[in-house]
Amino acid sequence: VSNAVAVYVRRPGTAKKFKAEVVCEGKVCDLALLTVREEAFWVSDLPALTFVDVPELQASIAVAGYPVGGDSLSVTKGIVSRLTLVRYSPAARLLGIQVDSAINPGNSGGPAFADIEAGHVAGVAFSKQVGSSTDNIG
Repeated sequence: VSNAVAVYVRRPGTAKKFKAEVVCEGKVCDLALLTVREEAFWVSDLPALTFVDVPELQASIAVAGYPVGGDSLSVTKGIVSRLTLVRYSPAARLLGIQVDSAINPGNSGGPAFADIEAGHVAGVAFSKQVGSSTDNIG
């Protein structure tokens, strides 16, 4: 969103685009928080999400997003396989929740659900380990 003239969002399953405003932006983590002022965006069954505590090892996790620019929501499921500090920038280390569910370009910024049915979010997808000796590390 850094260089965008305008940002638009859609509700899942609809074609109508709504103009969004950037509430805040984290350039280092490539993440932005958006809001939509038009009330029509919020009218209906759009559920609120709740952030919850860090899940336990081996807990179920579901990662949602739009990998490789798709138009339909993708949800992949897995487990929490590690909790560790991750170098996030040259000056920061933050708690990382390693999961074995598939994470691809386009999942970044999407929620990682501890309980998708209840809307309980454990974190935000932001990285994937890639290498010839690694599989399913997101």
